Amino acid sequence: MFEEHQHVRRQRRKNGTAARPRRQPPADTRPRILDAAMECFAQRGFSGATTRAIAAEAGVTLPAIAYHFGNKEGLHHACARVILGRYQDRMSPVVTAARAAVRSGALTAAGARDILLEIMQGLIEAFMQEAGETHQSRFVSRELSDRGPAYEYLMKELWRPGVLLVADLLAIASGRDATTDRDKTAALMFLSSLTALSNQSAISLSILDRSRFTDSDRVIAGQLAGGMIDGLLEHG
Repeated sequence: MFEEHQHVRRQRRKNGTAARPRRQPPADTRPRILDAAMECFAQRGFSGATTRAIAAEAGVTLPAIAYHFGNKEGLHHACARVILGRYQDRMSPVVTAARAAVRSGALTAAGARDILLEIMQGLIEAFMQEAGETHQSRFVSRELSDRGPAYEYLMKELWRPGVLLVADLLAIASGRDATTDRDKTAALMFLSSLTALSNQSAISLSILDRSRFTDSDRVIAGQLAGGMIDGLLEHG
């Protein structure tokens, strides 16, 4: 049998019909699958979404999902990594600098307030620019409500560190040496107010009678965020 296979290969080389290398999937296949998966997971949750439905939505075959992500769990986790990656791309410089300033122990109250404003302005810009990508924000909302497979990952890598950083900055800006439960609660409430620009952006845009946020909206949101920070600090 082995000799027969060798003979066939020799004949193919002789006739110029050697086996061609396997074709690679198109470069846009992976992002198409991710977009379709976020939409399906957002609508149906992890348990309700199927790889067959995701493949149909993306216009690919089931083997393409297996090739890029292995299985549904791998695809779901990849969606969570995309969300975390986009946040890090936008916010990593200011967040990294903020954490270093907090750890230094030399951050002043005024400096902490300035960093808070910078973080809030960065989040406002990010949320308003991505307001049209509702499937991502709805994926996060669904993950929060269902506690799906990526919940712990997002909690550990995104939500908890973000809330605790804002809480630490609020404590320093208020003149406290240690972060209290009040600081954590204030951070939760403050960051939750930004869902009007992310998870609830469709409602916000409808009330504002426009299809997308404007530069004026960004300015107003930044001013209001500053006022909220000052209000929290004044009553801290």
